[in-house]
Formats: sequence, structure tokens, C-alpha cells
Amino acid sequence: MVSCFQVAESKKVYLSDFCQVVEFFPRDQRIFALLAGYFDESGTHDSRAKLVVAGFVADKDSWATFEEDWNASLEDQKVPFFKAQWFEKRKEFFRDGWDDRRRKAFMTSLISAIESARLVSMSCSVEMELFNEIVPTGKVRNKLGSAYTLCGQRCMSHAMKTAKSQSVSERIAYWFDAGHKNRYEFQEAYDKEKEDVRDRALLGPLTFADEQRVPGLQAADLLAYELALYQTGKQHRRALRTIVTDPLLHTQWLREMLLDLRKRFVPGAPFVA
Repeated sequence: MVSCFQVAESKKVYLSDFCQVVEFFPRDQRIFALLAGYFDESGTHDSRAKLVVAGFVADKDSWATFEEDWNASLEDQKVPFFKAQWFEKRKEFFRDGWDDRRRKAFMTSLISAIESARLVSMSCSVEMELFNEIVPTGKVRNKLGSAYTLCGQRCMSHAMKTAKSQSVSERIAYWFDAGHKNRYEFQEAYDKEKEDVRDRALLGPLTFADEQRVPGLQAADLLAYELALYQTGKQHRRALRTIVTDPLLHTQWLREMLLDLRKRFVPGAPFVA
């Protein structure tokens, strides 16, 4: 049987091609799903910053439309892939020959690819100073997980909410960037989640892939980066305003929520302010 990890190692990863293979499997044997979500993280990890995990969920037809338009935008500008931080800071292949007019036209085309496909955006963030205070390293963090894991799990919860709203009962496939340092911790938490949650039937395969090869992860990188800029009070650009369509799917871990989480799952380590 074809695995998600085998697909992720190919030169280019297209969800639409993989779904054509999966449809031949009986429903209870499918390793993929009609819905897929791509997520990435942005923000620094020092005590002053916010960490943001963000991405998009859509069905296979929407992803096929998106991939075609996104790749056409890259090819038009002769760019191998998109990385938001490089684009913002004019680094690598976004450095030379990119005047404001070209930059605006390129970003407009990328946003158009997201809008035309009607991808549903979602995110979760946490202030790292707050997180480090309530979930310090050691026993508490070993039990609850990193900020990346908690935010990633919340995004999955948003994805399941989206699936239910569309009356989708099959599993959702999740894709995350393979380069994150908390990848293996997140995988472990995901495996436990599949055993425990009431909606585990919606939890499909979790795949870690190279964002340079996956258009969906590049779009997630754009969203996460824009949200990180906005939540630190730096910018609120059109790129963010047009792709955040449902504010209820964009949440953050507040102090009371983290305290409640710690109280429920680490009762032997009460928080002392």
C-alpha cells in the first residue's frame, strides 16, 4: 500500500494525484481522506514572542485548484518555492530584481490562489512568556507538551470542527513541515490523541514533509508568518485580511486556559504565581 511518507519523499507532492490512488480503496481501508489540512509554525521562541501554528483545510478538489494556481504563480516568476520570511526580508531568490511593483503582483497572485480555491484558514497561538511561566520545562511540560504541540492540536480541533460543518465523516489528513524541532514530540502526542479523543474517526494520517516541495505547506507558511506579524502588533496587511474568513477558527491559549489544562492533567504540580 502506498504510504504518505513515500509520497512526501518524491520531488513534488500534489494532494490531487494521491487522492486519485486512494479512491480505489474501500472506505475503511483508506489511509487518506477527502479533507486535508496543511500547517506551519511562525514566530520566535524567546520569552517575548508569540508562537503561531496556522494553516488551511479543504477538500481534494479545492486543493487541486489551489496547487495549479499556486504553481503557476511560482513558475511565472521563476521562483522554485515560496518562503514568507525570505520574501519579506528580500533574501535568497527574492533579493535581486524585485521592485515593489513585482512584489505586489506576485503576492496578489498567491493570495488569489488561496481565495479562488476557498481554502479555510485556521490558527492557534500562545505568548511564549505566558507559556513558559505556566508550562515550565520538566514534569509539567513533559506531560502537556511544547507550545508547538498544544497549538498544533488546537488547529486539528479546528479542522475537525470544519469537517463536521461540512458533514464530512471520513478521516482528515494532516501535513506539517518536517523541519520543526518538536516534530517527534508532536507525532507522539498525535498517536495518543487517536486513542483517546471522541472524534478519532476523523483523525487520518499525519505526514511530515519538506515545505519546499509542498504547495499547501508554503501557503501555511504565508498565513503563519502574516499572523505572527499581526499578533506582535507590527502589520495587518491585505494578505491577512482576505484569507482569515472565520475568526472563530483563529484562537489563542489564554492564561486561564493554560492554568485549567495544567490543573486537569498535572494535578500533582499546582501552579504558584
